[in-house]
Amino acid sequence: MEQHSGAALVLAADIGGTNTNCAIMDGTRALFARRYPSGHTVNAEETLLHFLSEAAAAGCPRPSLACVCAAGPVRNGTIAMSNTAWVLTKAGLEKALGMRCFLLNDFSAVAWGILSVPPGRSQAVTALAMPDGTMPKPEARGLIVALGAGTGLGCGFITQDGDGPRVYPSEGGHINLPVYNEDSARLSAFLATRYESPIGAEAAVSGLGLGAILAWLASEAPKPGELVCQILKAKANEQARLISDAAVSDTVCALAMGMFVDLYARVASSIALAFLPYGGLYLAGGIAAKNAGWFIENNRFMRGFLASYKEHTRAILERTPVFILNNYDISLSGAALAASVLSQRELT
Repeated sequence: MEQHSGAALVLAADIGGTNTNCAIMDGTRALFARRYPSGHTVNAEETLLHFLSEAAAAGCPRPSLACVCAAGPVRNGTIAMSNTAWVLTKAGLEKALGMRCFLLNDFSAVAWGILSVPPGRSQAVTALAMPDGTMPKPEARGLIVALGAGTGLGCGFITQDGDGPRVYPSEGGHINLPVYNEDSARLSAFLATRYESPIGAEAAVSGLGLGAILAWLASEAPKPGELVCQILKAKANEQARLISDAAVSDTVCALAMGMFVDLYARVASSIALAFLPYGGLYLAGGIAAKNAGWFIENNRFMRGFLASYKEHTRAILERTPVFILNNYDISLSGAALAASVLSQRELT
């Protein structure tokens, strides 16, 4: 057990469609952490109470604040989660946990996490070079965007004006799915049989979306291979990992990974043109961090990112620094920082 610095401890929790990550944070250090499948209890409160009991049994001091983040917009202190049936309320969490609690959209927590990364910490991020090898530098006051494919596709942004940084949620992951060639048009038509049109980007650029891309490729093949058929029979939230593992040797899985990266790049390009994130566009979520080679090799992601029909929009994109966040659990650092800053702001 790491020693406690004496600062206020925070129970940080990131409740996703697949996993619930919990930690007792001392600043940006996790004193005690656990990961649970999101469906292993009947509600979030039960999971968090179980975590606190485990932490206490391990001798970890009890936190005085909590910050819980989850996929979905926060409305009147409530999150109806996008990828599970759980509904989180600030009042319900505070009553169950017996401590003050902040409730955040998951990508607001990621955005706070970006603010917790010290400048120059190259191990925390991977900078994506332009095809000519150049790397634009983030502007000190520039807007920052977090965009990330996990179970779904999250988005959040940070302004850096006046009295310090401000973090905002976004539903940018639900912009229309890019259609830029014959394959993406056929994929969009395939997905339209599953969803109402127009198709949102998350339907393909997410962990679940990667499985959908593979399903489309299998539907186009005369006879899908045995491995592809096995992956498509697996649970939906396990397919992304299986596809990534198989892409090393299976041609169809490799095609799925390549198409996923190409679509991701074009979604990121649209988001960049909407927000102008000269402070940096950060790719969060487990898929980019665990599959960075697919993004970097032959500048695949950045070539797709820069593809533009107008010279002046390409110039904007060339000015935008793009990073992969290497820390899958950065939302926990972000939740801890958010709890500290927001609790102080309430006192002023």
